[in-house]
Amino acid sequence: MKADLYQILDIGHDASHETIVQLCEQCLVATPDHNTRVALRHARDVLCNPVSRAAYDARLRAQRVVHRVALPREAPEGIGGINKKLVGWGIFVCAFLLLGWGYAKKTGYELPPTKPVVQVRQVEPVQVLRVKNAPSAAAVGAGPESVYAAAAPSVTLVLSLNANGQTLASGSGIVIGLQRVITNCHVIQMAANVIVRYANTDYEATAGTSDTHYDLCVLEVSNLNAPEVARGRAQDLRVGQKVYAIGAPQGLDGTLSEGLISALRETPDHDGFVIQTSAPISPGSSGGGLFDSDGRLIGITPFQARSGQNLNFAVPVDWLDSMQTR
Repeated sequence: MKADLYQILDIGHDASHETIVQLCEQCLVATPDHNTRVALRHARDVLCNPVSRAAYDARLRAQRVVHRVALPREAPEGIGGINKKLVGWGIFVCAFLLLGWGYAKKTGYELPPTKPVVQVRQVEPVQVLRVKNAPSAAAVGAGPESVYAAAAPSVTLVLSLNANGQTLASGSGIVIGLQRVITNCHVIQMAANVIVRYANTDYEATAGTSDTHYDLCVLEVSNLNAPEVARGRAQDLRVGQKVYAIGAPQGLDGTLSEGLISALRETPDHDGFVIQTSAPISPGSSGGGLFDSDGRLIGITPFQARSGQNLNFAVPVDWLDSMQTR
């Protein structure tokens, strides 16, 4: 089996963030081999980010379940597990019946007709009274149209440009205050200039608070006139709850998708959880919003697991209140 990232670093799955960072830096300095250095950088990038590490750990657990396949039990003696004596008796009975049938046909003997044991008669179908289903209390609430109308005005497109004004990457952003937009740091990490596009108008943005550990960066956007998003709370989230993602996948801003909260997965550092959702997320959705059925922001969508289907993740909105510059 292919070694996982923990085996590459020769550490346990419960290793802390600080231990992984320190070990990766030591190994990179001591290792001259190019391929080994590439593997070490990949391990550092995945395991040092709480969101990507939680998703990676979830994939490892799923792979272990797949490989825990019990060996098939040895079949008992005989044909298909059937005792040979039973097979022999079956052949004998069949031969006896065939001989009896042949004798009856030869002598012209016929069995007397038998009376039916059960008489079947047609009955009139029962009329079913159909009543309109009343939706449950959990199903009553705002529909996708209402969620979009409430939340979409606070979602923007974020463009990362090089020094020549060419687009390096695109992502999404959420208005969290007066002329302030939150996005994922990896969307703008290579940018010489950042543009926030809102209502077909481009605004220059400058970096504010940047928390690379959470992969959350605040952009200061002068002259941006957009409503601040309404926020929910992580403690109110439940698995199975309907959610909606709004962002700019592949640069298509204002895109709405629908899904459920698939799981709430604890981070490796045990400092919170990330949201696993079935709401479709694509490249360009990074920095977009995950909303509840009332149109409140409950998470920021940083990435999807490309090796699976519908394995999409969001960091809870509560992390915005604990961001640090690091």
